Amino acid sequence: QSMALPDDNISNIYVMPRYDYSNPAQLYDAVLLANVDTVSRDITVTIGGTEMGTYTLGPSGSVFKLYPGVADGPLVVSSDAGAKIIASLDELRREKSGVGWNGQSEMMGLPSSQLSDKYLIPIYFGDPSYVTLDAEVFIANADTVTTDIAVRIGGTPKGTYTLQPNTSQVLRYPVDGAVEISSSN
Repeated sequence: QSMALPDDNISNIYVMPRYDYSNPAQLYDAVLLANVDTVSRDITVTIGGTEMGTYTLGPSGSVFKLYPGVADGPLVVSSDAGAKIIASLDELRREKSGVGWNGQSEMMGLPSSQLSDKYLIPIYFGDPSYVTLDAEVFIANADTVTTDIAVRIGGTPKGTYTLQPNTSQVLRYPVDGAVEISSSN
């Protein structure tokens, strides 16, 4: 599931915290790209500060891209100033047994103009009694300077993490609760 992007939020740059296709037997991450403009556009995908490729899409064109062996972040999708593109990250998961895909999610890219220093998530299911869930919090620094990122769950501080520019981290906690993620800049 993914929340659709309102038309007035269409941008030329989108950010997502992490891309992980390091274990194709258990994770399948695909970057979904679309050109919703009236002219052809070159769309560039960058992961963890490394350019993965530039793709030309005609008007109303779309494509998905895979980067096997890559696990890094942030994931940034960009085009020329004023371009109208959209991007999301589609992820399939399967249990370690390797039988069929049993989890799917899609994350719409956040327009770069909406980046903030504080984010809220309604609930995190980290309690170990949820044995079938692989609960994770992805944090990333899409800025050009180092930042400290603080995480609170259920109102309790869980840690502060220093992230260099164009880096990300995966966090796991054995608790449940509302999540607050804030950065120093």
